[in-house]
Amino acid sequence: MKERWDKIRSKVEMLLTVCKIKRVDESPALQQLQFTQKDGELRSKRENYQPYGFAHYPHPESEGISLSQNGDREHIIVVCVTDRNHRFKLKEEGEVALYDDQGQFVFIHRNKIEIWSDKEVHIHSGGNINLHAEDTVNITAGNRIHLHAPEVTTDG
Repeated sequence: MKERWDKIRSKVEMLLTVCKIKRVDESPALQQLQFTQKDGELRSKRENYQPYGFAHYPHPESEGISLSQNGDREHIIVVCVTDRNHRFKLKEEGEVALYDDQGQFVFIHRNKIEIWSDKEVHIHSGGNINLHAEDTVNITAGNRIHLHAPEVTTDG
């Protein structure tokens, strides 16, 4: 009976493994990763399943969760990758952030949304861009504000 339980335990342990990312390939339809598993085994060309609408390009030495289909080590996918060196720390339950390794972020706080970058920020639209505030819209510039338009109107 012990042999049977050891075999089952071994299969379960083979289903889910922490892996360390070594290389990333963005050219296929799904991003592929090369990584090592905790036993040191090197795996290449394994798909990284990312949630629809979100994409990331992990740094080498990032960690992931690899799943083996039916415990078969030849059919492995990665379902989640994280990087302890670049984790964004949230402050309250329910908050959400999109961030990168350069300190840029979109942070959905409990009472506001904050977008931050020390680089240029571009907003493009094929249509109108509308800003609406129930109270005040503040624009602050360190040097100057340029408006480029054939017509500028104000109503008061």
